[in-house]
Amino acid sequence: MLVLLLHAFPVDEQMWEPQLAALEGHDVAAPRLYGRGASIDGWAEQILGEVDGPLALVGASMGGYTALAMASRAPERVRGALGA
Repeated sequence: MLVLLLHAFPVDEQMWEPQLAALEGHDVAAPRLYGRGASIDGWAEQILGEVDGPLALVGASMGGYTALAMASRAPERVRGALGA
């Protein structure tokens, strides 16, 4: 299962660097959300198309909204979600 870390605004995927050591041994990805289109729905669609299999979604701020959009589009793939 892929742990997908979705960053907050106005930062980028580097906000998750302090957590990577704790997630060592897990399949982890932290995509950049910017530049994926004009809406969170578009970001969700694009990311779902880029990754395979079951997902654990972790999102902060706009990353949390993106996680919710992903879960509504592909609930069968989401094993868990955490947003703040």
